[in-house]
This record gives sequence, structure tokens and C-alpha cells, in this order.
Amino acid sequence: MKLLMHTCCAPCSVYCIESLINEGIEPVLYWYNPNIHPYTEYKARRDTLKEYAKSINVQAIFEEEYGLKEQECHGMKEIISLLTFLYDDSNDCLIFDEPELHLHPQFQSFFLNEIRKLAGDPKSEPSKKLFFIITHSPYFIDIR
Repeated sequence: MKLLMHTCCAPCSVYCIESLINEGIEPVLYWYNPNIHPYTEYKARRDTLKEYAKSINVQAIFEEEYGLKEQECHGMKEIISLLTFLYDDSNDCLIFDEPELHLHPQFQSFFLNEIRKLAGDPKSEPSKKLFFIITHSPYFIDIR
């Protein structure tokens, strides 16, 4: 029996692949991960999986779609996305879950300053917004 198995990388898949093979199931690996950033990480995971699949003689299908190119700055795209949500007037309350991901500390500080400009009680000041920030970054943990 063949089984199509979506994989994000070789290390995460090794145990599952070995278990399937030991049970007499033939895994066919499927790679489609345009969500992995930056491109160097995407490429490293893809290439490692290609090598691993070849070394154990397992079929692998690779969808080579990637939204960002090697030369493009993912941090710049990330800050633009965050600012788009920040300045969108259709929401009075925003939750940012780990906005520091892919951002240089300078962009983190800039984004926090932009949040401060808009932070407040939207009930008493309609131009203000309520924010919740979930972070591990010291650049967002600033009690001022």
C-alpha cells in the first residue's frame, strides 16, 4: 500500500517514514511549504529532504512554489504586513502574536513606537485602538 505523506523537512519525517516502511507501507513524500521563511531555511529543508529520500530510495514529490525570492528581504515584507493591519481602521482591537519574527530589532522598536501612537481606549477616543502583544522579544517588553 502507498501512502502520500506531507513533509516539512527530513528530520521531522524520519521516524514516521521508518515506521511506515517497517509496517509494509510505502510512503510517497510530498513537499509543499511556501510558508517556510527565510528562503535559506526553505532551501535547506527542501534539499535535505531530497537527499534523504534519495538515500533511502523513497519517492518524493516537490512543489517548488516559494513566494519570496532569495534576494528579497523578508523582514521588510513582514513589517509592511504588520503596518497594514495596524493602520487598517476596520478593527478597534488587534492581537499581534510574536510580531518580532523575521524583524530586525530596529524594525521591532519602530513597530512598537507605531503601536504606541495608536494605543488607547477606542470607546473614549475613536481614533485609538486596543492592542494585545504576545512576545518573547525584549524590544517589545518596555514598561513605559
